[in-house]
Amino acid sequence: DDDEHLQNDIEVFENTIIAILQNIQDYVNLPENVPWDDNTIKNVDIDYTLEKGTKKGQLHIHILFRFTHHTKIQLNYEKIKSKITDDLGLKNIYMYNRLVRNSGDQNILSYLDKYV
Repeated sequence: DDDEHLQNDIEVFENTIIAILQNIQDYVNLPENVPWDDNTIKNVDIDYTLEKGTKKGQLHIHILFRFTHHTKIQLNYEKIKSKITDDLGLKNIYMYNRLVRNSGDQNILSYLDKYV
């Protein structure tokens, strides 16, 4: 059943997001010799929305990673993409990445209203 399969994908994806957040240092590139500690990375948060796609059984997902940091950081998009595709058992996913500076405390929905 497509709805049951989709519900399972949503559960798997939510577990994937939790795993990424719990191991976020593995998905972020810092400058050489910069440690991952409370002086460089003050706070990390993930907000996301899940929507059913236009095709049956398809997920459309927006993820907002929020960092409070005192060093240059770069998300490792390939590693994030690999984690999501591997966990969901997919060959590929389409990812569009955008960097937003000073997003403040806004949540994913207000972000989407403003930028998408």
